Amino acid sequence: MIQKLSGFISSGLLQPKQTAILTLSVATFFSTYFLEPFEIYPPEHTLSYFWICVFRAMLVGILAMLYLSFVRPKATWSIQSKLFHATVFLFLFGVVNFLIRDIIYDNPNNWSVHFFLTEIRNTFLIGILVLGLMFAFDHSRLLKKIEEEDAASDHQAADLTFTDNGVRIITQTKADDFLLPLNHFIMAKTEGNYTEIFTFERNGLRKQLKRIPLKSLEEQLSPYPWLVRTHRAYMVNQRLVENISGNAQGYQLTLAHYPEKVPVSRAFIPHFNQTSTLAT
Repeated sequence: MIQKLSGFISSGLLQPKQTAILTLSVATFFSTYFLEPFEIYPPEHTLSYFWICVFRAMLVGILAMLYLSFVRPKATWSIQSKLFHATVFLFLFGVVNFLIRDIIYDNPNNWSVHFFLTEIRNTFLIGILVLGLMFAFDHSRLLKKIEEEDAASDHQAADLTFTDNGVRIITQTKADDFLLPLNHFIMAKTEGNYTEIFTFERNGLRKQLKRIPLKSLEEQLSPYPWLVRTHRAYMVNQRLVENISGNAQGYQLTLAHYPEKVPVSRAFIPHFNQTSTLAT
């Protein structure tokens, strides 16, 4: 059942935010209904335990949808940021669980401090389990993605037309080290603890996901001044810049062979302007 659910969620039929909300709701229902992590006292219930679990799963989905719409999560979040937002979300859901006690429990002390603290505690206990499983699935998905891209890279290696300007890049995992063809390099973008490397090949745009901080990639490419940081999350090949738009608050770059705009944040504008002549 879990494998089938995981396969459906990762099948690409849903957007990332929808996937996260669905996963959280389903995991909440399964963990509370089948594991029954806390003592249950049916005489107090105004609903059957099954429907209480369904109700909580729906509420956590609604709260997650509202929270993600307000916060707008980023792929570049650090572990600390993820833990902070997880803590805030669990606290908010604990408050919601306290506020709905009159709906699901027939107890004259529903509004007591004791039950408020109990709901907060129980929410964190079950939330740590649920979010821990979600983080584990996400990490497993990311590793699988890297393995698939590496396999595709090996399969296509004979068809690549790398030049003599290839640079060996050392990553955090020796088996993940790779050759970066400078004349084919378009840009790099942080993806959590990983970096997405974009190059152009005869078959079109190619993306690789490597376990290396963008700062480390920048240091290894420092001898090549036309490869420059434009943002805390982006590094580009200035020789491929086709158009620059924006103002002193920040530029947006159009790069050859890349379909999206790339930002130049205000903090990086002076360095970008100083090195822009090297791209010509």
